[in-house]
Amino acid sequence: MIKRQLFQLINWREIKPYLVFSLIWLIFSYPFFFRGRIPAPLDFLVDFYSPWEQYYNLPVKNSSLSDVVSQIIPWKLFNAQELKAGRIPIWNSYNLGGTPQLGNWQSGVFYPTTLLFLVLPETMAWSFHILLQPLLAGLFMLLFLRSLSLSPISSLLGAIVFSYGGFMTSWFEWGTLGHAILWLPLALYGIDRVKSKEQRVKSNETNVKISLLTIIAITMSLLAGHPQTSIYLMITIIGYFLYRNWSLNKFRLLLFTNYYLLIPIFLAAPQVFPSIQVYMESAKNLIDGSGWARAFLIKPENLLTFFSPDFFGNPVTRNNWGSFSYVEMGGYIGIASLFLAITGMFMTFRKTKFYILLIFAALIFSVDSPVSRLLIELRIPVISSSSPSRLIGIVDFGLAVLAAFGLNYISEISKKKQIKLLVKIIIAITLVFSGMWIWTYISNNPNVPVTRRNLIFPSIIFSAAIAIIVNLFFSPKRVRSLLIIFYSLLSILDLFRFYLKFNPFALSQYWYPDVPVLSELRKRTGRVFGGFEGNMNIQYQIKTIEGYDPLINKEIVRMTYTPEELSKKNRIVSPDFPKGDPATIELLNKMGVKWIVDYSVPGNGPWDLRLWNYGDQFRIDWKDASYQILYNTKAVAEEFEPIIKMKDSQYFLFKLGLAVSAVACFGILFGYKKYVK
Repeated sequence: MIKRQLFQLINWREIKPYLVFSLIWLIFSYPFFFRGRIPAPLDFLVDFYSPWEQYYNLPVKNSSLSDVVSQIIPWKLFNAQELKAGRIPIWNSYNLGGTPQLGNWQSGVFYPTTLLFLVLPETMAWSFHILLQPLLAGLFMLLFLRSLSLSPISSLLGAIVFSYGGFMTSWFEWGTLGHAILWLPLALYGIDRVKSKEQRVKSNETNVKISLLTIIAITMSLLAGHPQTSIYLMITIIGYFLYRNWSLNKFRLLLFTNYYLLIPIFLAAPQVFPSIQVYMESAKNLIDGSGWARAFLIKPENLLTFFSPDFFGNPVTRNNWGSFSYVEMGGYIGIASLFLAITGMFMTFRKTKFYILLIFAALIFSVDSPVSRLLIELRIPVISSSSPSRLIGIVDFGLAVLAAFGLNYISEISKKKQIKLLVKIIIAITLVFSGMWIWTYISNNPNVPVTRRNLIFPSIIFSAAIAIIVNLFFSPKRVRSLLIIFYSLLSILDLFRFYLKFNPFALSQYWYPDVPVLSELRKRTGRVFGGFEGNMNIQYQIKTIEGYDPLINKEIVRMTYTPEELSKKNRIVSPDFPKGDPATIELLNKMGVKWIVDYSVPGNGPWDLRLWNYGDQFRIDWKDASYQILYNTKAVAEEFEPIIKMKDSQYFLFKLGLAVSAVACFGILFGYKKYVK
């Protein structure tokens, strides 16, 4: 009886889109749930990176995701190791002679998914950490779109477009940018939620409160591991708050704006404070990073990938061409969904003008233009030295909202005047496709066959979408509902193909497998040089002076780069140890490197130091068919004074951050009834 009453209380009409989205998420995630594959480029790990590359020979699906296995996963595993040992992972003693871990923002120490690594096996924890991105993004987007009075199916499509569009798909296996942006729709929903129906009709909305939900969403984004994306998210949220509450008393409006900016920063202070110091002490302050940022401005012609994602090829099929990064600049949301977004832009302008302005603002600052170049020249920390193309995440969010409005509009279309406007949009997009096809027949570009082949599928999808739209004009209401479902399925199919084509799912047996040289190194104490790339020594608790970190400390950079070399760099992520240079050997001695890993046949290693030139200083301690381990008899155990100071200050800033966070929590509780909802 009780179960029957509970069942009757459930509003199935409201809950149905969430259930359907969860089912679609399961289908998209089938390589993990039904085949036991891991969402990580492990094929690239064992085929390309030492020491595994000497023991494996695998075909690689996508070689553009290297940072996932060389940087992100090792940091996540180190977090778990430290927390399981009862320590806050503030300091990483295994890379670069010692380097901040908590202050390295991308490590995401305090993000909730870190808990997964404490209770689940590594491979399962990582898989859920990655797969939760589209799930949470979709559920939050559904919540937001339904609050805008959009139909269930329109909201569902908008959620799918946001969760599996170009930005979320391209950065899917990083597990940082996706987690940083997925909180955006929840934050916007929180802003709308504090505006009651009565307040919406008042001319002076003096009772508007700070949204606790929005505060939590921004804080979670700050903890997710990608500050650049979180900054974009915060700017968008502030813009939305001002747009929705412009009639509010201007002093109160300014006060609330500062609350939305400062309270999340204070709550995330244990992460933010150490990270600020790491940024200030990084090599970014030794070089001009504007050249790196300019290199990732989107060329206007690259916007064609919104119509055909592989117009310039694809790294998976090894035929990508053009002056752009597929990962950095992929914003494809599906051609059927793009048609809906353009429809929503023109047909529902009064309701969607904020999102339209948001898209154009993001494009203005990410597409190569005098405006975007001026922003880079302003030397704004984080923004002016990072890839501006990551604003694509904001573009995709705006397009997803517009696509939901577009589908909602089409499903209710009735007037002939509206149909005429829709036909104009169809003709405009058809002309774009025609122009792309014509180019493949008149151009002398040697990559034309690649482009022509890659235009076939999106052209078919677009043709099918137009066929459904045309039938909508002449169909009765029942058939129209069925056609709307078919149109949505067509868009989902397009994104499903795009998602699975780009992202590798690998066998668990390739998850950082043990190999002989690793087993031997783990038996030894002292620092190691060679044998590892990136940060892949961390999970084996092997210390090295090497490492990969975009915020590498400027002191170790000064030790390994000359001023002339620094003047030519626009980005530094690792120390430099020149091959065959006696100065390098002296540096290894000074930095306490006891063990050096080299190929069994010397002379072929990328880190080859010509060790035979140093007499009996290096003694072979172990050898197999692939590698040899040599003992350095002149290694000096020495700590670096700048690094010791950094370690001490990181602990202090973490404690200061904890105190500030506690005060912020107390402030929220104190003002909950009066200022917070």
